[in-house]
Amino acid sequence: MKKIILFLLVFYPAFLFAQYYPLPASTTAHWRVNKTYHQKGPCVEVENINYYFKGDTLINALQYNKLYMFGINYEQPQPPPNYCDTTVNHFSDIFIGGVRNSNGKVFLYDPLVGSEKLLYDFSLSVGDSSQRSYFGIGTNANVVVAIDSVKVGTRWCKRLFINASGNNQIDSSHFITESVGSSIGLLEQEHFEANSSLLCYAENNIPIFPAGCSCTLNVGIEKLPSRSQPTISLFPNPAINTLMVRVTRTAIESKISLYNAQGALVKEVYLPANKTQIVIPIQKLSSGIYILQYSNAGGEKSVMFIKK
Repeated sequence: MKKIILFLLVFYPAFLFAQYYPLPASTTAHWRVNKTYHQKGPCVEVENINYYFKGDTLINALQYNKLYMFGINYEQPQPPPNYCDTTVNHFSDIFIGGVRNSNGKVFLYDPLVGSEKLLYDFSLSVGDSSQRSYFGIGTNANVVVAIDSVKVGTRWCKRLFINASGNNQIDSSHFITESVGSSIGLLEQEHFEANSSLLCYAENNIPIFPAGCSCTLNVGIEKLPSRSQPTISLFPNPAINTLMVRVTRTAIESKISLYNAQGALVKEVYLPANKTQIVIPIQKLSSGIYILQYSNAGGEKSVMFIKK
């Protein structure tokens, strides 16, 4: 009996990580990532991104999965109230590059520079330093301090905890995982005055990682058609109890939709034809950042506001 227990203790890790799960593990994989950039001045650049794969290609005789992204970006004013461009800009079907797997490593081919770089190395052991800096600022070495497994859907995937501070302590928020990537995003790296977080990883349009996560994969707002955009203004911004919306006069009914920072629809009202303003009660909304989308047959536009 003692020999059996000893055998399990010695060889259990080998059983646990015997199968490598590539990235992407599924052609239906999607990553929802939130990013903020603290630029100079009173405004913060915010991006909500969805990464996805579509098709494959041969580059230098190597096969790659083609990686794309879509999403939105806007400026967020910092208190006290500042004047920033809160217009929500939509982008879609942007080709990023190709991804391939080889011997537990994931490579990204960058078409802008015409070469590939190491994206992830899941062959590392405890004590090894990563060639790529995922976490930390500057040139601090990213050292693997622990390895375990975590469930991604129905798979048990290898997870490597990374430490960039040099104290070899485990930070539960800093890790890379097979088939998922990093805890802060698929391509993202920590930098000074820049932050990002992986909101969820999904397959077949179902969020499966982290366990119990729930997020809107289409970033909450469909991309805008190439039509003329109406003029729209909000007052006050930030707002507490009510939000006044002023728009250009139209002879047709319009719809106003409010989305929270996670992309979920929280309120919807209609503006009658020929009416140029409406007061929307928002006292029941939680404090935070929201996107207001105004739309009708003549065009669409989105702006950001803050609920205090």
